Amino acid sequence: MSTSSLRSFEYLEGLSGTTFNRLYRQPSTALAIFRRMLTHLERLHILVAKANTGKPRAYGLTYPFASSLRLALTGGGRHNSFGVPSNIRIQDEVSTTELDEFARRQWEGVLSYMVGSTGIGLADDGVQLSSGVKTLLEIGKLVEARGRTVEITQDGFAFILQEVNAQVWTMLILYLQNAEAVSAPSYKQHCVSVASRPSDFMD
Repeated sequence: MSTSSLRSFEYLEGLSGTTFNRLYRQPSTALAIFRRMLTHLERLHILVAKANTGKPRAYGLTYPFASSLRLALTGGGRHNSFGVPSNIRIQDEVSTTELDEFARRQWEGVLSYMVGSTGIGLADDGVQLSSGVKTLLEIGKLVEARGRTVEITQDGFAFILQEVNAQVWTMLILYLQNAEAVSAPSYKQHCVSVASRPSDFMD
């Protein structure tokens, strides 16, 4: 994605809902923003251009994406992508509040590990990070391990200052780029705990 595209998207993301409502009332503005998105949706293999001889260029959703999105929104299928439903009744059910609190502690444990050598006070509530998470932080150049000590980098400081949802996406992208270099089971376990906070992904 070009620098100009990033800046335009960052500007649009900073606008209020009221401003978007005013923008989208103008067909020309709505079309301009939609056209701006087409290239990026193609690169993500979400949209594909369709050949229509003698007609305006048309787009359609790619088959895997369209099929999976439909199943995600409407349910159905046997993909078990969201896990396998359990028929076992749990006596002590975990509430959404408890899941949110657990995810918060886990994520603060990551941040505490990163800033531990700086003297910044951030309680980790005894969270023990897996070797996979530590390796990923080093690969992403967010921390540097020097012997038995860990020091946060400049990129790490910039990471700490981001909102939680941006931090989570940064880590997920780092994992996707370096999946073979980290221990998948140990890191996936940490990702699952964070993913229990849907609000961080919806912002």
